[in-house]
Amino acid sequence: MKKYLIVTFVIALLILDLLALDDITSGNESNLTGEYIFHALVSVVIGYFIISKSCGYLYNLQRKIIKSNLSINYHIHHDFIGLVLIFFALFLSPFWLQITISGIGVGLILHHAIADGFRFITRY
Repeated sequence: MKKYLIVTFVIALLILDLLALDDITSGNESNLTGEYIFHALVSVVIGYFIISKSCGYLYNLQRKIIKSNLSINYHIHHDFIGLVLIFFALFLSPFWLQITISGIGVGLILHHAIADGFRFITRY
């Protein structure tokens, strides 16, 4: 039952976010502040859920890459990827796309801060 409630919540968030993005891209609203704030919050939630579901798979993939190339002795944590996404978002053109990419980056950093703390790159 709890799983269905979470799935319903995420689907409702995505539908509301698509409606907010429609207002942002079409310009139907005179004041878009609420839509931008809602879109930023949903982007953080989406980034958090994406990394929480794929964290184990990505870690195992990185370990396989490192085992094939023995000269790499560092582990890149997903909060470093979040910082890269935020930096990359600074150079994008539409503002709503900047909010999306940086929100996902903040979600990655937030997940790693809750799970393991702030560690960006560590040595094996």
